[in-house]
Amino acid sequence: MSDLWNAHRQQQLGPDVDEVLARPRKDDPVEPQHYLQFPVEPIEILELLPYNRASAAKYIIRCEAKGNAQDAILDLKKALWFLNREVRRLQNLENNTANGQG
Repeated sequence: MSDLWNAHRQQQLGPDVDEVLARPRKDDPVEPQHYLQFPVEPIEILELLPYNRASAAKYIIRCEAKGNAQDAILDLKKALWFLNREVRRLQNLENNTANGQG
């Protein structure tokens, strides 16, 4: 642990962070309910993917969590944006390799 963290814990400069994080919350920003419905937490899979693919998957996983079609459509459009960006990145990589630039 860092010296700053130890100083915080020893001086109790505010609520204990471990205690706050241990409190159950319905609206937990770290582990929201829509990510807890799966047998494995999505973050465990997303961390294995390249950024654009992980971002697309994240939006697909949570697209219906807010409960209305407009938000689901918006999240799916965001997923498509990241997928299109990944396709362009791979195409550029392939073109650069074919032209001897990669």
